[in-house]
Amino acid sequence: MQYGPRQSISRNRLFVFILILMLFFAGETTAEISADRLFLDGKRYYTNADYDSAVDAFKKAVDLQPDSSLYHYWLGKSYGRLAENSGIFSAYQLSNLTREEFELAVELDGTNRNALLDLMEFYKRAPGFLGGGQDKAEAIRIRLDALDQGMETAKSP
Repeated sequence: MQYGPRQSISRNRLFVFILILMLFFAGETTAEISADRLFLDGKRYYTNADYDSAVDAFKKAVDLQPDSSLYHYWLGKSYGRLAENSGIFSAYQLSNLTREEFELAVELDGTNRNALLDLMEFYKRAPGFLGGGQDKAEAIRIRLDALDQGMETAKSP
């Protein structure tokens, strides 16, 4: 079957469109795989107390998937561990980063219990100039209680 110039252009456009779609979705899948791989690497570094490497891996995972509450949570945990073993000026900066990552993790997923618990603990222990406060910790405790009530209600027949 012979195609005229108009039909040939339409087929070429369709081919290019399909190719672009394939590349777009392949890139997204690759980014997800890379972020997952970086996350697993970060957890391995964290488990081995290599918090600098954990921060690097989690930051890269967050760059690839900025909407992941889990990735922000683990980045916050890693910053917190670095803060525990740092001098006063570094600890100040790292504590702020810890709080920011925990808050973002909770903002992205209000049901992330680990992020809520660690954020509550941060608020309890940190002085006000680092963003801590008993009132903030109490607000998180109330959220956790409400979350627990919702889970209990969901489990009831």
